[in-house]
Amino acid sequence: MAVNGQPVPLPEAWVDKCYWLETWKEVYSFKIQPCSGRANWKKSPCLTTLTHPHYHPQVGRPKMKRVKGQLEDTPCVKDGKLSTRGRTVRCSSCGNPGHNKQSARVKVVQQLLGLKIQAQEEGEMLKLLVVHLVLQDPARESGFVWMIT
Repeated sequence: MAVNGQPVPLPEAWVDKCYWLETWKEVYSFKIQPCSGRANWKKSPCLTTLTHPHYHPQVGRPKMKRVKGQLEDTPCVKDGKLSTRGRTVRCSSCGNPGHNKQSARVKVVQQLLGLKIQAQEEGEMLKLLVVHLVLQDPARESGFVWMIT
């Protein structure tokens, strides 16, 4: 009311009478007498019996207790598959990030094919190119040999 530029009247002018102190004192002016035991209560004319509510646990996985906010990241699961979003893949043979063991071999072959095409464009005869790629896997003694003709 003061915000609107009007003077604030007394609370008795706009607060209901049930919230006044005098009404509260009037309601609780008498003493509450103890009642006799349950055996002395009057029987109710209503024949209904109150029963507890039926509880049945829901079938399936329980819902999460915490609800994620709008600004939280979207889940990494799509169509039942876990994505690699936010993770860096490391090669198991060389240990460098950004590729795996299979794509490391593909990159080497692509580089070699690029060398072959470049050499042919320059007019050089490329009869045989043998590349010996030794992986850092100690179980392999000779590594892989790529022959490109």
